[in-house]
Amino acid sequence: NKKGKKVCLVGKGITFDSGGISLKGPRNMAEMKTDMLGSATVLGVMDYLAQCKSKLNVVGYLAIAENMPDAKATRPGDIVKAYNGKTIEILDTDAEGRLVLADALVYAQKHQKPEFLINYATLTGQQASVSCALFSSLMTFDQDLEKKMIESGEKVNEKLVAFPIYEEFIDHTESDVADVKNS
Repeated sequence: NKKGKKVCLVGKGITFDSGGISLKGPRNMAEMKTDMLGSATVLGVMDYLAQCKSKLNVVGYLAIAENMPDAKATRPGDIVKAYNGKTIEILDTDAEGRLVLADALVYAQKHQKPEFLINYATLTGQQASVSCALFSSLMTFDQDLEKKMIESGEKVNEKLVAFPIYEEFIDHTESDVADVKNS
C-alpha cells in the first residue's frame, strides 16, 4: 500500500560471529549463529505480511554478513567508511554488527524515507547480562512509538524495557582519527 504510512524494518543478521580478529573465547562459540535473529525476525514479519496479504506499507531490510578472521578482515585500529560517508575507527572487531546495521539503517532512511524505522538486533551477551534474558531493550526518541511497542510486546508476552539515550553517550564514541570509534 504505497499510500499508507511507510514503515521500514531493519534486522541485523550476522550469520556467524566469531568475533573476527578480536576472537571470542571457545565457550559458547557454537551459539554465535544466533546473531542473525534480528534479520530472521524481519524476514518472519515480512513473510507473515505477505501470506495474509497485508495492505500495510512495510519494507524490510536484512543486514546480513559474517564475522570471521581472514586476511581481508578488519583489524583493530583500521578506519572504515560507512555508507553515509562517516569514518569509523575499529577498536574491537567483535563490535561488527552495529556497523552492518548502521549502513542498512542509513540506506533504508535514504531510499525509503519512512515514517517509522524499526531496528531488530541481538546484543547477545550484553543484553542477556542486563536483562537476565527476561526482556528486550528498546531505544527511541519517539515516546509515542515507545509506548506502542511496549504495549504490543505485552500483548504477545514479549517484555520490552525502554533504555535511555543520554547526550553523554556521544562522548564515548569520540575518536582522535575518525568521525566515531566502534568498540
